[in-house]
Amino acid sequence: MSKRSWLRALSKTARELPPSPPIHLGNRSNGECFHEATPKEQLAHKLILERAEVGARRLGIDRREFLASGVGLATSLSVLNVVNGCGPTPPQGTGGAGGSGGYYDAGPNPLDSGAVCQHFIDPSKEFIFDIQTHHVNRGNSPNYQQFLTGLPQYAGYCAPRGIDPVSCFSRNEYIRLMFLESDTTVAVLSGLPAIESQNPVTNPEIAETRDIINLMADGTQRLVNHSMVLPNNGDLQAVLNGMQQIKETLGVGAWKCYPAWDPRNTVASALNGYYFDTPMGRAVIEKGRSLGVKTFCIHKGLPIPGFSAEYNDPRDIGVVAREYPDVKFIIYHSGYGNNGGFFLGEGAYAEGSLVGTNSLITSMLQNGLGPNSNVYAELGTTWQMIKNNTTLAAHVIGKLLRYVGENNVVWGTDSIWYGSPQEQIQAFLQFNYTQQFASQYGYPLLTMDIKRKVLGLNAASAYGIDPTKVRCAIDRSELAQYKRELDEEYGRYRWALNRPMLGSRREYTELLRDKIRKGEPA
Repeated sequence: MSKRSWLRALSKTARELPPSPPIHLGNRSNGECFHEATPKEQLAHKLILERAEVGARRLGIDRREFLASGVGLATSLSVLNVVNGCGPTPPQGTGGAGGSGGYYDAGPNPLDSGAVCQHFIDPSKEFIFDIQTHHVNRGNSPNYQQFLTGLPQYAGYCAPRGIDPVSCFSRNEYIRLMFLESDTTVAVLSGLPAIESQNPVTNPEIAETRDIINLMADGTQRLVNHSMVLPNNGDLQAVLNGMQQIKETLGVGAWKCYPAWDPRNTVASALNGYYFDTPMGRAVIEKGRSLGVKTFCIHKGLPIPGFSAEYNDPRDIGVVAREYPDVKFIIYHSGYGNNGGFFLGEGAYAEGSLVGTNSLITSMLQNGLGPNSNVYAELGTTWQMIKNNTTLAAHVIGKLLRYVGENNVVWGTDSIWYGSPQEQIQAFLQFNYTQQFASQYGYPLLTMDIKRKVLGLNAASAYGIDPTKVRCAIDRSELAQYKRELDEEYGRYRWALNRPMLGSRREYTELLRDKIRKGEPA
């Protein structure tokens, strides 16, 4: 391995950060939920740094350079195999002695850079469609400033460099992290749960970012826009009229809904969420149908403080999906974390279970919906939260493929809250579970064809995008050429140099408690 010039190109004024693994192992959050590093993750962090010390000396390079390289990623994934190694043994040559049904294929020798290069799947050659991404244009209030400072990218990357919270998640940073420091092909820019006048990025601004990025990409379709719909914000007819105005003036790829959030909530009022199988919810669905935009992206799962646990449950999704077979219902987070799922964990599907992703599956089964219907399971933050526990990851991915369908599990990362989505992409490409595990639980084998569907082809079908045509045009664009030049000059793993970290659960809880007290969305 040769020295990378990007190590010397770091800002000399930035605080020197300690070496860290190229995958998230510490505390992390998307601003909606908090994951505290588990003992296994803490052990993995320690072992990775120890192996990086040995590997860097062996290869004659700096430890930080080792960690921000293919061998660093392979070493990290092989350590996850070791710390999770308590079940069926993964196939020979996966970089771990034991297994848990799920495992990372890290190759026979993670320290052999040539072998790693040959063995690792190249994400730059895949069609990757990330349907849950975010940026902001303003802080709007001290509370939104707090929201931004509670995200990993700010704590780990921006704060040490003196970058303010809004600039940290600005449109420019979005372009850098999504399209220059990841292999994401196409993305959907989504909004936040806030009324238009208080939103850090409004519906018109989301559409403006779409147009700017697509223009930068020589007119190719690199970004699709969502529009926020808040039917429980007072005048329902005004909301429906707003949907029509957005469709006619801005254009929209899909509608984004947060049924568990009450836009009018104050400390003194009851939560005013809604279900989609009520007159309010059906009115929104029917308006979308009449406008020809029949895709609804709905937050279910991830129990956000200040949101209604009742309306966060996907029990209504099976009902309306059965009633409106021509409408696509994309369930953000796949119900993960619902009804205590963070604490009870997830294994194989249990009949009638309302915990975690089981709640979405139960809603489908109770309404006679089989796999590959009009219900989709989205992985934003869900994959980030489960990927370090290979047994949990194997069950969640396996269940969704079995019951929601291999054509209906779709990729999302909740970036840029976590920084570049590249570590999530590369981990998913190398993830697998054993044939024995798949047979035992009736899960489809996680083949490369299925991974390609999950990473992009399924969402392309849902959004009516021709992946071959779009990909060819994107590859010829000036923006794509600029990324190739950066990869050549600074290395393809430059994103791994600074893994965003987050503070303690106490800090996160205090931040959310303050938001709820002020009556603003958490």
